[in-house]
Amino acid sequence: MGIQLNDSILLANGYERYERTAFDSKNIICNFKKCFFDGTGEGKYFIIVHKWDNGFIPISSGEEERYPYGYEYSAQMVTKYNNKLVEMNFRVDWELWEVEDFVESIFDMTGLGDYAVLE
Repeated sequence: MGIQLNDSILLANGYERYERTAFDSKNIICNFKKCFFDGTGEGKYFIIVHKWDNGFIPISSGEEERYPYGYEYSAQMVTKYNNKLVEMNFRVDWELWEVEDFVESIFDMTGLGDYAVLE
């Protein structure tokens, strides 16, 4: 088992913390986001990390330990040809590095992305 993701790791890797929004579930503790840039400094896409309270999930039989929180991820980018938002969601079985690598590969293969239009 790898290192358990936590807020300090996210902050050390360039993610910015922000509070739960009016659109978020009440079980979200907070969120983190990071914009990824190309070589010219233009934004390509951003990844959002949602920190969930696991207190509402019943502990199943045989389960020894559960972290009090978990993380889920989403990525957003915009199509360059018509400025339509594309959003991808990743559940708790993904690791942060897997999400980052996968989104980068999607960006590279499709040419999607122009974060500047979202700002």
